[in-house]
Amino acid sequence: MAFAPPPPDRVIDLFTQYIAPFGGQGSNVPSDAFGPQGQVQLFVKVTYRNDTVPNKPVSYQVIGPNGYEFTATEFTDANGMALLPFTMPASTQYFGIWTIRASVDVAGQIVSDTLAFRFGWLVEGVFDGVTNEGTIPIGAQALAELFKGKTYQLSSHLKIITMQDPLICFQIGSKTLLTYTGFDELNAPLFNQYVDLTGSIGTFSATVTNASMQAFVASSTGRAYPLVGSMLNSITIPSSAFSGVANFYLNVYSDYPWLNGVPYSPPAKMQVWIQAPPSKLPTPTKVSSAKLIAPTWTWTAAKAIAAGGYFTVAVSISNVDPSEHITAIQFQLEYDPNVIDTDPSNVTVGPFVKQFGDTFMQAYVENNGPKHVLVGELQLPPYPGAKGWMSGSGIVCYIKFKAVVIPTTTTLVTCGLNLNAASTLLSDADANQLNFAVLGNGYYVITP
Repeated sequence: MAFAPPPPDRVIDLFTQYIAPFGGQGSNVPSDAFGPQGQVQLFVKVTYRNDTVPNKPVSYQVIGPNGYEFTATEFTDANGMALLPFTMPASTQYFGIWTIRASVDVAGQIVSDTLAFRFGWLVEGVFDGVTNEGTIPIGAQALAELFKGKTYQLSSHLKIITMQDPLICFQIGSKTLLTYTGFDELNAPLFNQYVDLTGSIGTFSATVTNASMQAFVASSTGRAYPLVGSMLNSITIPSSAFSGVANFYLNVYSDYPWLNGVPYSPPAKMQVWIQAPPSKLPTPTKVSSAKLIAPTWTWTAAKAIAAGGYFTVAVSISNVDPSEHITAIQFQLEYDPNVIDTDPSNVTVGPFVKQFGDTFMQAYVENNGPKHVLVGELQLPPYPGAKGWMSGSGIVCYIKFKAVVIPTTTTLVTCGLNLNAASTLLSDADANQLNFAVLGNGYYVITP
């Protein structure tokens, strides 16, 4: 018979309630993570040559970040087991790595064991972006531009600090459920959708060793779980949405809300810009090749105050074909009078039309429907003018607005500058009306 070496004499093993190896079973092995107000069970097993050692007082020292520390004493039972249960704090100021030490005196010799675990949000949603039409500069940000009535794809991932499937560590609920919600600038709901990830996440590594567990707990980034395939989310922006800055949220819930699901962590947030799409105008008569572009204006409250609240924007035209013999331009620009306002005296002629001949322009500010500026500009005879028919691109007119609201808090103020398709058109020398090929809407933003 081969000789078997005796087992170690005095042994203490400190571990949590998670199954091996994720509870820290073994000498100086880390445990899996805990979340805010998570229930922690610190087990200690004391043995001498594999025999249990009962009735021994065991000291516990629990140390967290930012000065969090406490000590406790528990006795081993008939099976050599001691248990210290406690509740993790709710405050995020103690997020980070926690270290636990347990010590016991076995017949005049002290033995100890330590374990570490990470404390924080066990899983968090993170937005990576959204398919879009381009970007809009809003203050220091560049927001994705989305059009009403169109469908877009959200991309996101999960940040996870658990080594096991996070559902094992949640302690509440029976699911890992994503909820996507969105609200427009006036807080009208845009969409609400669910993606169930229950049972799909798994452990952090196919090969779990003490070294890999130590490295994972030490990492502040945890692991990223990409949401791909059926986990991706498509959203459609309602045509009824209000233009402006919209907020999208990604939550991770313990179950569906109607089954009393609660969030595991704060929501991820992404801001986007929503507006009506550029109008491409079919017509039963004629469509010009020309494009009319509404203005955009972004500034800060400090600049607005320095300017007395006044700012001037330009409405521009492009791609005018001289073969169309254009002689008149009309447009209706709608805006929110609670944000900005103007009057007819603040509308002035731009350089485009008058380069081809004498002009006459009339402007109105009207309240029927959305408040708007209605502008008409006519090139006077003879036709063609000294420089031929209207052609190319340039500025049709300037409009001087005044800011009605100058924000003093952290909330930015926005409104759309939208061209009304039904009242925006061209006329040619034969008095035929033509629709623009493209109408480009604008926007106004003032940041604190």
